[in-house]
Amino acid sequence: IGEAYLALGRMEKAREHLAFLDKECWLGCEEYDDLKAAIERHKGGKSG
Repeated sequence: IGEAYLALGRMEKAREHLAFLDKECWLGCEEYDDLKAAIERHKGGKSG
């Protein structure tokens, strides 16, 4: 879901989903790691 938000240009919603995963995946999970990396890549490709 978070990566879909990024594809739609909805960074704030992607960050909200990342925060949700952070709470739900307190032992860590692949979905959290993938979304965090995708947000970092997205931020690196855009200014602002």
